[in-house]
Amino acid sequence: MPARPTPRRAKRKTYHHGSLRETLVATALELLDAGGREAVNVRETARRAGVSPGAPFRHFPDRAALLAALTSAIGAEFRAFSEDAISHAGANPLRQFRAMGLAYIRYAILHPRRFSLLHAETCTDPKALALFTRDADAVALIARAQREGLIRAGPPEAVHLAAQALTYGLARMIVDGHLLREGAEALAEQVLDVFGRGLAPH
Repeated sequence: MPARPTPRRAKRKTYHHGSLRETLVATALELLDAGGREAVNVRETARRAGVSPGAPFRHFPDRAALLAALTSAIGAEFRAFSEDAISHAGANPLRQFRAMGLAYIRYAILHPRRFSLLHAETCTDPKALALFTRDADAVALIARAQREGLIRAGPPEAVHLAAQALTYGLARMIVDGHLLREGAEALAEQVLDVFGRGLAPH
């Protein structure tokens, strides 16, 4: 009888050098959404991605590096989310400013663990936090609204800080369970409208 051909081993799925990093970040994001920041580590990310335990270390030498990459990816996602909301707010700078604040809260409602990671990882880095909170963009919108007579005069930075404290407080209360997520967005709209009326010129 002719010898049976030796079965070939299935080739293990491999990743190109450029795509492994993206795969690992996407996998880490899944871990974050499922179990929070504590669930994200290099070994489990490698296992879920189907690569060897040592493969991620070419890109992420430790957990801190993986978390930093994850934070950067989430920050880019949030910025796109915010820009999309602003693009639908029309040309009025006050409406754009409101849309920016509402997008911040809406993102926290939709992605509470991503929101928490962003703040945890950027709170000690003023430059990173300013990029996340879009300080320069917000202050520019406030100054423009003042020039157009839509809100009262005053330091734009102070107005932004007040708005930032309000939106962060609401978002944090929702994420931490102090406010129910059901109806939270409608409540946020009401609160932002009250704040906006307080800025109206005399």
